[in-house]
Amino acid sequence: MFYERLKIACAKAGISPTALLREFNMDTSNTGRWKHGGKPRAALLTSIAKRLNVSTDYLLGNTDDPTPPGAKKSPSQISDRERRWLDLLRLLPDKDLDAVMALIETLGEKSKQ
Repeated sequence: MFYERLKIACAKAGISPTALLREFNMDTSNTGRWKHGGKPRAALLTSIAKRLNVSTDYLLGNTDDPTPPGAKKSPSQISDRERRWLDLLRLLPDKDLDAVMALIETLGEKSKQ
């Protein structure tokens, strides 16, 4: 999973996984281990994610959303969690949607205090 995600992120960044490792002065044989299911250590994983402008969770396959933490999303980008919420909301009748909206607005106001 990691290596596949790495290849995708590298392609979007216009760099090969091997060239990326060279940037970090790392042995390029690491890609061989990664192809067989290995993963980099936390510090290298974090550096790779920052360089490729993706989240570590995306590289590890924990989410399909590559957006790094703290990055602003465009209105067209929604997270997996937001997508699940939307799917559930679409199942509700209008009267229940109104009740959910009122509850969310109330909770939003409380969190501002």
